[in-house]
Amino acid sequence: MYDSRGVLDVQYLGLCPYQTVWDLQRELHSALVRGESHTPHLLLCEHLPVITFGKSALPSSLLTTKEQLQEKNIEVLQVERGGDFTFHGPGQLVAYPILNLQNHKRDVHWYLRTLEEIVITVLAEYGLCGMRIPGRTGVWIETESELKKICSMG
Repeated sequence: MYDSRGVLDVQYLGLCPYQTVWDLQRELHSALVRGESHTPHLLLCEHLPVITFGKSALPSSLLTTKEQLQEKNIEVLQVERGGDFTFHGPGQLVAYPILNLQNHKRDVHWYLRTLEEIVITVLAEYGLCGMRIPGRTGVWIETESELKKICSMG
């Protein structure tokens, strides 16, 4: 997934606050929309401890209080996405692709399935068996007792 020249700008940002990376995503997205840039980007980072939640999150899904999280220096942010509460923190690699899907296939579901397949392929390189669950987005691995989500998308 790169531009017509085969260029993909990959940036490893290290450990960053969520808001800093969000602001950079918006800036890069705006440049693509305005036609000022045609280069797709892949931002890679780890976040300082943060719990994000989307429009469809139910407050009752958060199993602690915001005050308890603040005491532990865990930020809580509502973000522009669907979905429930998600924890991001040090040790988790987060990837943010920013590209124009019109340069590929326009179907976001095709795009998500392609990303899942890439994750499954990379996991296999490390001897892990990733799998999809029909009707859900992401990649899971099987542990001794249950399936664990290893890759979220949203």
